[in-house]
Amino acid sequence: FYGPFGGSIRVRTFHNPQGATQWGNYGNEVVVEDLGGDGRADLLVSAIGNTSAGIVAAGEAYVHYGPLPQPGSKPVHLPVPFLLEDEWPDLADVPGPRFGMSIAARAGVVAIGANRKNWAGKADTGVGFIY
Repeated sequence: FYGPFGGSIRVRTFHNPQGATQWGNYGNEVVVEDLGGDGRADLLVSAIGNTSAGIVAAGEAYVHYGPLPQPGSKPVHLPVPFLLEDEWPDLADVPGPRFGMSIAARAGVVAIGANRKNWAGKADTGVGFIY
């Protein structure tokens, strides 16, 4: 079954901006949406296991602004993506808040979940962020 792709599938890959990060989980959530309001598709990708602010598995999300390379095109060097991360990092967030466990975007608004983020002195209560 080739679905809407016909008989040939071409793929473009994106990699974790932190490099080959063991357990970084880059690509845990992926959203394609026009986040810049310029009519071009942008790519929002989470990496829930990335270390951020010295917190292991704090998680991060990256916005790769378009235009995105077309599948099958020659490899290109993309600009450094825009980084989104926990606004209130806390070393007590152990084993890691997992910022980017869930992401959604619509009409220029981005929602990101950190399902293991501590809040109000309680462990793993979870927090949602709106940008």
